[in-house]
Amino acid sequence: MKVFLQKSIVYLMTFGLPAGCAIEQVPAPSLSEVCLAQERDGCINAVYPGAVYDLALLGEQFQPAFEISLDNSEPPATRGLFKGKIGDVVISPLTLQPDLLRGYQVLHGQLAGNLPIGLHAAEIVTPAGQRSQLADALRVMNPLSVTSRFQKPQVPAGYLFILYVDLENLGPQDLQDVSITLSQQGSGFCELPQPADAFTVPAGQKVVQQIELAAVSPGQVTISLAVAGLVNQTVLVDLEQPLSIDARVLTPTNLQVVASLAQPSVRLGRFFELIVDVTNLGQTPARGVELLVPTQSGPGTVDWDTIKPEALDIPADSTRRIRWEGRATNTGNVEISARVSGMEAVSGRLLGPIGSNLLVLQILP
Repeated sequence: MKVFLQKSIVYLMTFGLPAGCAIEQVPAPSLSEVCLAQERDGCINAVYPGAVYDLALLGEQFQPAFEISLDNSEPPATRGLFKGKIGDVVISPLTLQPDLLRGYQVLHGQLAGNLPIGLHAAEIVTPAGQRSQLADALRVMNPLSVTSRFQKPQVPAGYLFILYVDLENLGPQDLQDVSITLSQQGSGFCELPQPADAFTVPAGQKVVQQIELAAVSPGQVTISLAVAGLVNQTVLVDLEQPLSIDARVLTPTNLQVVASLAQPSVRLGRFFELIVDVTNLGQTPARGVELLVPTQSGPGTVDWDTIKPEALDIPADSTRRIRWEGRATNTGNVEISARVSGMEAVSGRLLGPIGSNLLVLQILP
């Protein structure tokens, strides 16, 4: 004669035929927490994808089922198994532990690391077929941390933006087949590079990618950066929202040089002053703009002061004035043209020599 405790009902069977039955209502199981098994004092219910985790499922009324033989004095054997899953992933094997943990019964099992990122519900099924579910039981965290920055967020057209992308893998498994995708919007325009080869960000490490973007058309540009990769070739890891990085393409430095004389004529041996106004018509500042020795031609001649004017920086849409003193050394008319040189800020591009309008100085005896 055998007695089977199953589905909260005790069935008495004799030689395979019903001899009688007794019904006992068993309380339904209640799943309270899903925790990492190694945490004894608290409950950590967040993991990174990819690894196999030992889990402790805490609750009450986790009732096993027994098979009792009236012809056998041995302790009854358990019948059936506890089953459980997180999301769509089965916890295996799931066993009932003999000791309580923080006042709860404990089911112990292992979870494979192929759950997608996000919050997942848990479900258990007792050997008697009773079920208990727990919403938001386990969080699978995104192991990917990404920051980005431009080396210089404003560059002139024709120059390169250097974009640094810092990727950190916070998880215990390598992040493989990582790709970076760029797009843009705004009044300006950059030539985006061809997609680079996929790469790996090792577990617990940082990788820095350097990307060059050619600045083409002036205006504001917003670069949108998306990153995606795989853990264990199965779990997709990406950014919840693409990163946005603002930049500006400037018009290049454009120097205009206008020269004038303090007086149109001078006596031989006397001093005169050359006035040079340098205007930067571009959006990119100029650095170290200096006055070169002016060109001269004609029967008259001049010598310039040996102390040259100081070099100047000229911001965008600004004008700076430079003065240089000269001395008349031969009579007659002399044609003079001022010249400047400098460097474009950001790019380091050399500027000049850039000439001015032509001046005529009359040198009298």
